[in-house]
Amino acid sequence: MTLHVFNPEHDIALARNNKYFTAPTVARRLRSDCGFLPSIWAGNGDYVLVNDVKEAQKSLSSLGLKTNDSTFVTYRDLSNLPTEIDVSPWGWDSSIAYQLKKNGLRSNKMPSDECFNIIRGLSSREFSSEILRLLHDSIDFNKYGLVGNSTYETEISETISTIERNRKSVLKEPWSCSGRGNRVVGAALDTPTENWIRNVIKNQGGIMIEPFYDKIADFGMEFLSDITGVHYRGLSIFTTSNGFYTGNLIAEDSYKEEIIERMLPNKIPSIKDLLEEILTDKISKRYIGPLGVDMMIVKNYTKDNSSPFLHPMVEINLRRTMGHVAIDILHKVNLRTASMHIGYDGQHYKLAIEPTQSN
Repeated sequence: MTLHVFNPEHDIALARNNKYFTAPTVARRLRSDCGFLPSIWAGNGDYVLVNDVKEAQKSLSSLGLKTNDSTFVTYRDLSNLPTEIDVSPWGWDSSIAYQLKKNGLRSNKMPSDECFNIIRGLSSREFSSEILRLLHDSIDFNKYGLVGNSTYETEISETISTIERNRKSVLKEPWSCSGRGNRVVGAALDTPTENWIRNVIKNQGGIMIEPFYDKIADFGMEFLSDITGVHYRGLSIFTTSNGFYTGNLIAEDSYKEEIIERMLPNKIPSIKDLLEEILTDKISKRYIGPLGVDMMIVKNYTKDNSSPFLHPMVEINLRRTMGHVAIDILHKVNLRTASMHIGYDGQHYKLAIEPTQSN
């Protein structure tokens, strides 16, 4: 028996690192409108926390999915749930734990403060950079058409030197929400950007610097970590606009592999196996739950301008992702392929699932 919680503000909460953190209005609206989402993957007898039960039932019903028999509950119901109940949020942080306890949840299976510190550390882009280095050690990037480098700097002077060497860079906060906390810069910095860098280093201890790559497509690999290791779940082909998530492809993995392999033949299996091995060593037993690795296909910047390159480790999301949601939806919708996106009509967010032309 599990209580599921959709807390999309998780990434921002990690950056703030304060259990009393209050999510921005947009994140609270998204959480309220899409709180029903965990009912897609919840098991029989599970509970899903929502703001309004009737609205959640209406939103789930509109999708026409075949889901298990879970129950919607509100914050008023938390004190009535059994103490032995498991808790599974979108992502674990001290803020969501505090909210649940404050509203009466008495589960004896909540993570400790030490666990929250571990999860936050593993969620940093600095950790993603470490995994990228291990991939470099394990496979010949030049031979297989792979790219990707990342540097973590804690001093403004070293940051400027690294930026000058790259000529064009992407600067990233170690903790930030997707689409936020990133800046593309040239070799010469203006004063506002330099001040922003100083502020990031002051508040988060350092800053990530990556070479700029001309992106063709986004995709990712989804995994599940348990006490036995980190296990591959499937591919995620998703779209973004200005760095913000816009949608996912819902399809069998074989169909998604065909799409990727038309651009990157024979590269996916080896990367998948390597990531399982490396992440099992680094994450297993320290984090239990879903996670995703964002990747991207980028333009070939060499003189021969042949096949595109693969960036195999843009970042790790140590939480559930919309890629996981797409995988969970696949066998609950009567479509061979479909597109999934969350739209905003000016007042509310809404999950939409639509058939693709191949149907």
